[in-house]
Amino acid sequence: YDASKDDSESFKVIERALELGYNFLDTADVYGPHTSEEFVGECVEKYGRDKFIIATKFSLLHPTDAPCGKPEYVKECLEGSLKRMKTDYVDLYQMHRMDPKTPIEETMGALKELKEAGKIKHIGLSECPVNILQRANKVCKVDVLQIEWSLMARDIEEDIVPACLKMNIGILAYSPLARGLLAGTTTKENAPQDWRATGCPRNAPENLEANLKLVDQLKAVAEEKKCSCSQLALAWVLARNRHVVPIFGTNKVSKLEDNLRAAQVAVDLKPDDWRACAK
Repeated sequence: YDASKDDSESFKVIERALELGYNFLDTADVYGPHTSEEFVGECVEKYGRDKFIIATKFSLLHPTDAPCGKPEYVKECLEGSLKRMKTDYVDLYQMHRMDPKTPIEETMGALKELKEAGKIKHIGLSECPVNILQRANKVCKVDVLQIEWSLMARDIEEDIVPACLKMNIGILAYSPLARGLLAGTTTKENAPQDWRATGCPRNAPENLEANLKLVDQLKAVAEEKKCSCSQLALAWVLARNRHVVPIFGTNKVSKLEDNLRAAQVAVDLKPDDWRACAK
């Protein structure tokens, strides 16, 4: 998200991720804007396109400042993303937010054309309600839904998750650490001040203290299981079903290594452990 980050440190994270077998990059044209995709392009040049599975998003950079899913805009956005990322195809192209003024059928029609042209391999939607998801899937297969899912954001389990399972749609879970809260390092004194955190109700002063008490309970479970709080929170998402992948962001190699160990935690823990986390 942050255009001011040090690329030299970011390259170290990318290199270590590749060493550990992690090759999925999720970005968007609006991040920066454009600078995140440009960094992905530098990675493609430095390490090779075949080293990465690249996902990006569109719809939030329209001059009207409103989400746009018009077919011509979809195609225009993709061309810009391809140029910035120095590639001729994207593995996963996602609509970042829904456009209430453009029927989803029109947007999906454009995405279908781009897929048939070989410019995108898979189609995704983000923050999409079930009824729109169902309509979209009738036009062309929706491969992925990106949506918030964590121990502190579970409302999607009532309708969205069952719908995705029924339609065989994978889930990319964003903010699996609840914008850093579930990492277990937040206090009232050092609460994150970036726009993603401050704009979230759970981090509001009137809610933060109660939520930190919940995190303390999770930390106790993590200590008992001899893993970090982040690992436990990520593992919980991984264990929901085999079609979900949590996505996290970091600019530190140590945090990357810690987070990736969540895969083993997800294998090792039992149903009773997950119930303890959910409490």
